[in-house]
Amino acid sequence: MKTEIKKMYPLAPLQEGMLFHHVMNKGDLQYFVQTSFEVRGSLDIDLLEQSYQELINRYDVLRSVFVFENIRRSLQVVLEQWKFTIDVQKIANKSDAEQEEAMNRYMEEDKNKGFDLTTTIPMRVAVFEMGEQQFKVIWSFHHIMTDGWGLGVLFGELLQIYESLNKGTPLQLETAQPYSRFIQWLEKQDKVKASDYWKNYLKTIDEVTSLPGYKKTADGYKQEELWFALGEEQTRKLQQLANQYQVTLNTMMQTIWGVVLQKYNRANEVVFGAVVSGRPAVIPGIEKMVGLFINTIPVRISSSPAQPFTEVLQAVQDAAIVSDTYSSYPLYEIQNQSTLKQDLINHIMVFENYPMDDRLKDMSQTAGVGLELSNFKTFEQTNYDFNVILIPGKELAIKFSYNLNAFEPERVERMKGHLQHVIKQIIANPNSMINDIEIVTATIHQLFEEQAQKTPENMAVVDKERRLTYRQLNERANQLARTIKSRGVKQESIVALLLDRSVETIISILAVLKAGGTYLPIDPDYPAERVEYIFEDSKVSFLITTGEYAASTTFSGVTFNLSEELDVISEEETTNLENINSLQDAAYIIYTSGTTGLPKGVVIEHENVIRLLLNDEMEFDFNANDVWTMFHSYCFDFSVWEMYGALLYGGKLVIVP
Repeated sequence: MKTEIKKMYPLAPLQEGMLFHHVMNKGDLQYFVQTSFEVRGSLDIDLLEQSYQELINRYDVLRSVFVFENIRRSLQVVLEQWKFTIDVQKIANKSDAEQEEAMNRYMEEDKNKGFDLTTTIPMRVAVFEMGEQQFKVIWSFHHIMTDGWGLGVLFGELLQIYESLNKGTPLQLETAQPYSRFIQWLEKQDKVKASDYWKNYLKTIDEVTSLPGYKKTADGYKQEELWFALGEEQTRKLQQLANQYQVTLNTMMQTIWGVVLQKYNRANEVVFGAVVSGRPAVIPGIEKMVGLFINTIPVRISSSPAQPFTEVLQAVQDAAIVSDTYSSYPLYEIQNQSTLKQDLINHIMVFENYPMDDRLKDMSQTAGVGLELSNFKTFEQTNYDFNVILIPGKELAIKFSYNLNAFEPERVERMKGHLQHVIKQIIANPNSMINDIEIVTATIHQLFEEQAQKTPENMAVVDKERRLTYRQLNERANQLARTIKSRGVKQESIVALLLDRSVETIISILAVLKAGGTYLPIDPDYPAERVEYIFEDSKVSFLITTGEYAASTTFSGVTFNLSEELDVISEEETTNLENINSLQDAAYIIYTSGTTGLPKGVVIEHENVIRLLLNDEMEFDFNANDVWTMFHSYCFDFSVWEMYGALLYGGKLVIVP
């Protein structure tokens, strides 16, 4: 369509970023927004089309296209006019299933169609006539046109315009404030001062902040979401803490997320992106403007191990106040101030003060047009593979929106547990030292049980004689755990293992942990005097062994001879036992070599093992495709790493005799 140009002006920072991704990633759904809702009542589609046309006439940003070729700086070009039409789809004669299929097919095709930002305005509307008084409206647009707050303004005015046309009454709307006024304000900002600020803010950041399990992929973006809520009581306590320390709930959650990232990266400093509203109060009528005002800026969380969480929290709040002054500076320019450049930010956090779907629902309830609007849904995809979206309310809702090609759902589920666990600790003791805050949420055997539930038929452990799947290994360990519990093993019991490296060794280790005890591995090749010394020094009360070694030891406690008790063990139930351990309980005891004196027992807690594996996971990307070989003595810490590295992440453990 040919039309005259009304005016041209530069792009806002995030608009420039979106245009860049649009040009570089044609066909992707980055920043494509699709909102849908259902309408019951006598909807006049012609009047709805006129209402949309009036919106387009009112707001320059809705009549804008974008040019970038053969010019020094990209521009948004406001067209004098644009004729808008609604795509009407009549499906009333179809069955419910056929209607659903038709609408879903359209929505997918609509997404894949995308927008050509250089030739047409980035907005479309379709209405499906499902019945005499039943409709579905699908409103699609590119995020470069407006943010969520602006969409709320547009939706509210759309209802007002429709009501005016429907009732034949004069339209009474305030004069629309042009988006170009905001661009003019941006152009006057002190860019040198902003550049210096961000350079100083990021000067100590020289390591990429990573998320566990992240795989950079060229396979495109397949969006997945994980929703969870904190619950009313937790939300209230978290808000009370924020009020007590005079910070926002947003700052509270940013700091908590930063602590989680510090634990993942074993770093005192981490950085992630945060989306800011970008609407400066100094511009008259800014709250009613339509356009893209939001921007993404870095948030740096810095702490020392012995620093109280509340001190870190206050520092983040103080920095946020200063950063807000420079929050309109382009992210790509901020990245240029960092040694990490484009790797500075790999995920973002968004705090939705007033979620778009809720705003649309609230406005629809006030519309006096005799229509019932419901079932609001919004699809949106960013260029980040991981997004943390916070939605406040009586229950703080948290959404992890992520690229399924870059993250496995199990890893994301685990991150959810880590975040929830840290939140609980902060609520219980906001003055906790950063070093004392833990992200682990389960004991060793609980993590194994989770893995056995996820991949029950995967091969878990193999030696020269036996092969057990995760289900079989878990069931055998449960049976042995019940057997040794019936003989007195309980929490804090020390159980010695005098066994060759075999499948039975792995079963026994898991069984002791499931029974609540602490295992003490003893190599059968040790000299007899060393074995006797370990028995006496550790004051061990229980021993698991086999016939050949049971006969040669003088152990005086309770002995479980696996060779003789197979029938007894096999009669026990195979279901998981109730966990009686905490993360601070001892998992195992390893005796030093004793080359410089008598051997000494070193106690290793559950949390130490899990923390080590979690840290190594970040570097090595453990997963269910891994094959591990256990060729060291199981009395060495390295063998512990081999064993748990395989079994807690779904890999296969091959035991070499």
